Amino acid sequence: MLCFSVLIRMHSVYAHRLRRFSLKIATMTVLLFCGLGSGLALAELAPESRDRAMRLSTLPESERRLFAAIYTSYRTEIDSVRFRNDDALFYVNHDSLYFAGGRMLSANQMRCFLDFAPLVYPYQRGKMLTLPGQGDLTKRSSWFFNLLYGRSEKAVRSHCREVQFLGRFVFLNKRCIPALRQVERQLLSLAKHSKEVRAYIESIEVAYSFKRKTVVGASHASLHSFGLALDLVPRDYNGKHVYWKWSRVFHEVDWQEIPLRHRWHPPQAVIDIFEENGFIWGGKWSHFDTIHFEYRPEILAVAGGGG
Repeated sequence: MLCFSVLIRMHSVYAHRLRRFSLKIATMTVLLFCGLGSGLALAELAPESRDRAMRLSTLPESERRLFAAIYTSYRTEIDSVRFRNDDALFYVNHDSLYFAGGRMLSANQMRCFLDFAPLVYPYQRGKMLTLPGQGDLTKRSSWFFNLLYGRSEKAVRSHCREVQFLGRFVFLNKRCIPALRQVERQLLSLAKHSKEVRAYIESIEVAYSFKRKTVVGASHASLHSFGLALDLVPRDYNGKHVYWKWSRVFHEVDWQEIPLRHRWHPPQAVIDIFEENGFIWGGKWSHFDTIHFEYRPEILAVAGGGG
């Protein structure tokens, strides 16, 4: 019985090591052929990895970068990637979805795949100097996040934990909690020397996190639905604009042209710290939401530099 137990433990250890090694090789392959690698030679890869690399190399450069951003950001949660009919098929939690140029779609959604925009979209780090580009809300699939975290509230809640952030309790996905704790440490450290950051932290009245909802004006789920978004609401907006839908009530036609100086925003140092740790800021969207942060390391992986 003892020998059998030892064999079981040894099998578990070696299976875990083999999975880590396979993920490392797969990640190196993806990085190399998506233009994000450090020069690994093709001959050094195993035959299966070489085949995957060659298939990736046939994708347009823009799609290779999207593939790399998604794969490297979620590699520990992706079971495998296979290729079918000139497309990549991701397997997550015993189900599948198509890469489809970064759209990450179910088989049913593939019937009308052009109706969906890619999961990863352009984003600029750093300070905004100009208004975001104007446009309509785009339709994006939530299938990838459904497979990762569940399709019911109960399932998603099992991936979330209650934690404190800047003295307030929030209920968030375990995936983003380490990054959020790093944000908190950096903000509190900076607040010791910055009156602006200290005043911002003290002004936060409410922190909203997990809530099942769709994006207003669209049909896909908000990242709040998966515990990956956080709204930090101050006591006062100082008479400035904060959310596109509220602004549209008073500026029905030209709300997207509201100047940046008339829009409320956190201190730039706060936005920078969130971005450094994998969170994007909703104030940079055409449909702006300046109290909103969400954990999207895959977007920041291909983001441009700020002004």
